[in-house]
Amino acid sequence: TTETFRGGSFGDAGLKLAYRLPKGYEPAAQSYPLIVTIPDVDVEPAHHLRANWKLRELLDGAILVCPAMPKTRAEWPHVMVAGRPGGLCHVLSALRIATERFAVDPDRVYVAGRGKGVPAAVAAGNVSPQLFAGVIGRAGDLADIGPENFRSLPTYFAGGGARATAFRDAVDDAGFRNCTTEPTGNERDVWNWIREHPRTTYPDQVTVTPGNPFPTRAYWLRVSPIASDSTTTATIQRSSNSIEIVGEGVSHAILYLNDALIDLDQPVRVVANGVVHEALIPRSLPTTLELLHDGTSDASSVYVCEVVFAMTEEAASLSATGAGGDARFEQRLGSAGDDPDLLWSLHQWCVSTQRSASSARALQKLLLIDPDHEQARDALGHERLGDRWFTSRESLERYRKGQEPDVAESRGLVEYKSQWMHADERALLTKRWTKDIESGQWLTPADRKRLASGWVRQDLEWIRPEETGRLDQGLW
Repeated sequence: TTETFRGGSFGDAGLKLAYRLPKGYEPAAQSYPLIVTIPDVDVEPAHHLRANWKLRELLDGAILVCPAMPKTRAEWPHVMVAGRPGGLCHVLSALRIATERFAVDPDRVYVAGRGKGVPAAVAAGNVSPQLFAGVIGRAGDLADIGPENFRSLPTYFAGGGARATAFRDAVDDAGFRNCTTEPTGNERDVWNWIREHPRTTYPDQVTVTPGNPFPTRAYWLRVSPIASDSTTTATIQRSSNSIEIVGEGVSHAILYLNDALIDLDQPVRVVANGVVHEALIPRSLPTTLELLHDGTSDASSVYVCEVVFAMTEEAASLSATGAGGDARFEQRLGSAGDDPDLLWSLHQWCVSTQRSASSARALQKLLLIDPDHEQARDALGHERLGDRWFTSRESLERYRKGQEPDVAESRGLVEYKSQWMHADERALLTKRWTKDIESGQWLTPADRKRLASGWVRQDLEWIRPEETGRLDQGLW
């Protein structure tokens, strides 16, 4: 079946996809492996399924879904590109649609790529290793990618090139030894490999090496990166009911736990970059439901608690004072990057979880990127007059009142280019200065450039973009 899914990031343009169900599909009786398969360049999804998946045993045993990919191949390894869905958004959306509609076994979900689709399949595994039981490449080579996030995610490459071999060697050197390369591997080999590799749902050891901006999570570990070369590894010792977290370039580590991972009836000992914490970690029904709702949990890995640990002295001191403790928001804000759609989604999440101050931060960052984002302006209560925005109706009315000719003349103002101002201010306009309507401050071209890049001015002092969050926390 071929159809177009409309909504979400895809809007009216929609996401075209094709899927195939087993001939004897019985959703009430059993669940099935799912293969999310990525076509080669310029190959239609339905044609890809017919031409490349023919083994009867596989067709009768698994669900296949194939999304159409963006026209520009450079966009395939990315979630979002300039506000548009990238290739990984196509792949992960197809996965979500399939798992919502069909009887999918969550421990047997595979992503496969063919030809130029192989790097996209590997990228999908890299950004969301916890979603998949394995990554498959057929008749295509990889892009340059490290093995760090594949500790518990096996890979299989049939007919790969030199980069597939190099990736296998890197995986072996890292000690994972879960990459298989078969130059002459065929569809039966793929199916046999699939049946032998269910998902490792609860690995004892997890590594997260963030990218730009993903991934920030693998399995039961999420991190808040503060450096471009960060990496974190967490290890569970069930025998001692303890967890050790070692990380560089991250401010916080967030653990998602349940009784399959650790004994929550007993105190849990967590060592975070050498700092020891020991306490009972309570199960929480609201947290359980929220993690199911936002996709952190799935049908076979349901986490019942979430706990945050500071990984630096600065993060620990902020948490101790009650400031900067919302690591989950900080992580999501970092992951959203400069993508307007992700920032708007972050605002909606903040509203749903009653994070009003954090919501405003997300919206303000969004407006730095897209100053005319009407939804964000409306959410902040801004009002528009012509091509100008005002932060409140009151400030708009003050401006309108001040621009009434009789009021302006009574104040000794003069009209210049349809705006009333003091006579001395006209000289500033000739220097390409502009006046901030609400504050009354005059801005030089350099000032405007700073504001556009995220700087904030408090009184006469400029605050760097990376420090503006402290204003909201009352720490400046």
